[in-house]
Amino acid sequence: MYSLAPFLITLLPLAAAAPTSHGDISVIWRHEKGSSAKSLQVWNGDETVLLGQACSDKVDDGNFAKEPISFDVDADGSGTVTYGSSNYKVHSKPDHSGGIVCSKMYNGDFAKVVCSIPSKGTSYTSIPTNVTEDCFSESSIHFPKHYGFPKSEPVTKKSKRTDAPPACTVFQSTSMIADGNPHQNYWDSQLSGPISCGAAVQCTVGQEDSQSFSVGWSADLVATEWISGGFSVDESWETGNEYQCTAGTGETVCIWYGTAHTAYTVQNNYDTTCNEDSTGGPFVMYSPNANNAGGVSYYCVVGPCSYKGAGYWDKSGPAGGPP
Repeated sequence: MYSLAPFLITLLPLAAAAPTSHGDISVIWRHEKGSSAKSLQVWNGDETVLLGQACSDKVDDGNFAKEPISFDVDADGSGTVTYGSSNYKVHSKPDHSGGIVCSKMYNGDFAKVVCSIPSKGTSYTSIPTNVTEDCFSESSIHFPKHYGFPKSEPVTKKSKRTDAPPACTVFQSTSMIADGNPHQNYWDSQLSGPISCGAAVQCTVGQEDSQSFSVGWSADLVATEWISGGFSVDESWETGNEYQCTAGTGETVCIWYGTAHTAYTVQNNYDTTCNEDSTGGPFVMYSPNANNAGGVSYYCVVGPCSYKGAGYWDKSGPAGGPP
């Protein structure tokens, strides 16, 4: 078993913009298997401008009335993408796909495909992101991000303070600020190394290629102690490694795991025998939800694999404590 300390990254926010010129577009297909709900969104290349959307496999109105975009894929996202008269295979390598680059994530609960496709348009009209359709209003699935793995700085965990006046006895504690303003965050980590299928029709990555990690609590600043804040959370969570994923010719595949956390605002308190009591500034503590409530657990990534032990924060979850 290995210890995995979460790292912080900053993800690009999604915001509406003025009409955008042609270039690669990013097409994102999502499928929630339990309800059969689907969504298809089309963004500009850096995913800052929404260009089209539908709660189905096809976008055929607005900017794409003349050149519709549709997915013909199975429950795990394998299949084809059609853009106007062009047909492509969902694949991470252009020489296999016919000229596009796609990544894929899936498990028993969801599937997600993200494709970068050369645009056929000369200009597009943006759609305000505040009118984005909610195609999964009845679903509790949190779809993992598909961004890369930028360099990041580790967050700070529990540490003993040594700067107290030597003549005083210091009693240290950590406490909640009001209700803690809880939010759901997600630590996604790669459990296996990348497996390349090469010329094989199919390849599999499984337990023998992966490791179990311990995902511990963390905080933005030095915390004098861990507290639960009254939420159903733990100091650590073991991912396990009992899962396997498959991919086809020319692909790379790996196993990932999503650990749900509750983030809540706390402060350090310093009570001394010298009557010099003080309170530190607010900071956020992140604790794994008990039984990984709200987490996606294991999922397969086909295409953009990193290294065993890689990870990133996804802080796009809803407000509130564990579901």
